[in-house]
Amino acid sequence: MEFLQTPRLTLRQMTEQDAPALLHFMGNLRVMYAWEYAFTEEEVLAWIARNQERYARDGAGYFLALRREDGVCVGQAGLMRGEMAGRSVWELGWIFDEAFWGNGYATEAAAGLARYAFAKYGISDLWADIRPENTSSIAVARRLGMRPTGERFVKLVRGKEMPHDVYRLSREEFSGG
Repeated sequence: MEFLQTPRLTLRQMTEQDAPALLHFMGNLRVMYAWEYAFTEEEVLAWIARNQERYARDGAGYFLALRREDGVCVGQAGLMRGEMAGRSVWELGWIFDEAFWGNGYATEAAAGLARYAFAKYGISDLWADIRPENTSSIAVARRLGMRPTGERFVKLVRGKEMPHDVYRLSREEFSGG
C-alpha cells in the first residue's frame, strides 16, 4: 500500500516480501554502524512485524523508500509514536542503503514524512534521537531544520548502553527540507 510520494520516492508500508531488500542494507554493519550490529534475517522479519503493528495502531511506522523512476529500494524512513527521554513524542527516523548515500534521499523522505505529520496530526513538534557519532544522520536532521535540544539519554540496545542526543523540529521552523 502506497503511503506517500515525494518528488523522487514512493514510501509504502513494508511486508514480509520486502525482507530481502531490507536485509541487504540492515544486514550491512557499515549501514548499521550507529546500532553497532547488523540485522539477521530473523531480526528483519521481526522489524517488519513491529512496523506492521505500528501501522495498525498509529497509522505510521517505518516505510520502505522506493525510487519512483525504477522501484528500487533505497532505504526506509519512519514516522513513529514513541518515548524519548521520558516523554511521549512523534519521532522521525531513517536508514538508507549505503549505495544511495549522498543523493538526498534520506532528507527528502524525512521531509515528506514531516510535512505529512504536521498536516495530518496537527502536532507541533517532531523529534529524533541520534547517536553523537552518527554525523550523517545529524546532517540530515540539520537539513530538515531540526535543532539539538542539549538533552542526552541512554538507550539500552542488546544489553549495551548507547547515548543518544535529542533533536527537535517545530512546525513553525520547518522549511520543508
